[in-house]
Amino acid sequence: LEALRHHLRPADTSERQRGPVCTQAADEQAGQNGQQEVLDIMDRIYELVVEGSITLLDHQELPDAGQLEAYLTETEDRADVLAAISRLRASQERLSEAHGEYLPEISLEGEYYLRQRPDYGRDWRVVLRIDLPLFEGGVTSARSAEARAVSRRSELELERLKRSASYEVRSAYSDFTSAAARTVLLEESVRLARLNYGVQRRDYGLGIVTNLEVLSALARIQEAERSLLQARLQAKLAHIRLHLAAGRSPT
Repeated sequence: LEALRHHLRPADTSERQRGPVCTQAADEQAGQNGQQEVLDIMDRIYELVVEGSITLLDHQELPDAGQLEAYLTETEDRADVLAAISRLRASQERLSEAHGEYLPEISLEGEYYLRQRPDYGRDWRVVLRIDLPLFEGGVTSARSAEARAVSRRSELELERLKRSASYEVRSAYSDFTSAAARTVLLEESVRLARLNYGVQRRDYGLGIVTNLEVLSALARIQEAERSLLQARLQAKLAHIRLHLAAGRSPT
């Protein structure tokens, strides 16, 4: 657009300076030719920007946000949450094992000879053994306290991960809905910019506005479309972050 303005500005200046030399008919003819040339150039630019083979806008529709509760319920299947649940179960098993060290150990052993010579009066023996940990209470208590602390830490870590996952999902959901709302507003801004360009182009044909005002309207279309493209990109990135926060695959 800057190059086009630079290209058109000398023509306007020369038309203003030509008055004392050229006749009125020549001025009108030159003005009409220049006006038509500008209209043709602006039509070509608009065609390339909006309808050309190189399209800047991504017309893919944004996905639906869905319900927040659906994303929150899926946080239980996140890899970090599942890993924390596994660690908690393992720590609870170790705690049960540590508590079991307080109990006595009972074992039964038996011996019997199937063959012996002479084959009479076979020997057999049965041993019942009971081990009471009477003098290991301190060690057992320390192990039990350690296992209880590890289990409690795993439980707190799981609760922290669940709260963090819920916060991440809520934050990502809010970001996505905000980005989607901004995209809708920018789509309306692009529509109004195009309408304004049509009005400016019509007024230029009637000689009410200058070519720079028409070019400014065209520049506002490009700026609005560029902002819309960025907003759509941000909305799609926010949608991907929402899926990741919920533990989904961002498809």
